[in-house]
Parts: sequence; C-alpha cells; structure tokens
Amino acid sequence: FPVTIGGSISKIRFNHFKKGVRCRNCAISGFKVSKESFVYLVGNHYKQKIGIMNTHTNRLKKHMKDFRMNLIDKLHFINGEDAMKLESKVLNILKQKNIPHGKQVFSENFNGVTESWLIKDLEAKSINDLLNL
Repeated sequence: FPVTIGGSISKIRFNHFKKGVRCRNCAISGFKVSKESFVYLVGNHYKQKIGIMNTHTNRLKKHMKDFRMNLIDKLHFINGEDAMKLESKVLNILKQKNIPHGKQVFSENFNGVTESWLIKDLEAKSINDLLNL
C-alpha cells in the first residue's frame, strides 16, 4: 500500500511495514542521503554489484563475509544524494544497454540483488567503466 512518511511516498507491503522496512530516505538505519557516502563496486567469481553506503557504515564487510565479494572500486561523495544519483545512473545504463541484472538474473534473494549482474554479461574494472558503457 502507498505510505507517506517524512514527505516521501513509497509503496510497501503491509507485512514489511510491520517489520520496520522503510525507504532509503526514511530508514532509521541504513543509507542517509544527507551524510558523507561512497559508491562501491564489488564482485566475486561470477557476479558484480554496485552499491552505496555512508562512511560510518561498513556494508563492504558484509558483502565480503556473506557473499565472498571483493572491493573493485570506491568513489567518495560529501553528499549521499550525489552517491545515490550515481548509483541510479549506472543502473539506468545497465537497463538501456540491456544488460540483465537483478531479478532478471538471480532467483535467490540476497541483499543487493537489484544492483547485481553476472560477470558473463559484464565485467567492470571500475565504476567509470560502468559510466562509459
């Protein structure tokens, strides 16, 4: 159902809402658009992922531990909104270039599935590689 919290309108399943799931702008924990941030590119032997995190968090450790992904590249931003815009730009490029990603490719559910793709479809050496597709 549509929910308005803090000026943002989001569609969310009622069950998720009851569990405390919120959008990026409203989350009590997670990414904060007003904070210093990074855009990162991680990968392992078969997939890569682009993501964003605030400087005070360490999502990279989780990707490394849980998914055996290694850091490939990281860009720093003073404002998290700029990091979020860059991540969205890359995801739009993947869509425009018809590079399968997210649920198109992965049936398993994991943190960051929507920002992930298979290396057989695209192997990036840097975030700039993704911007220059």
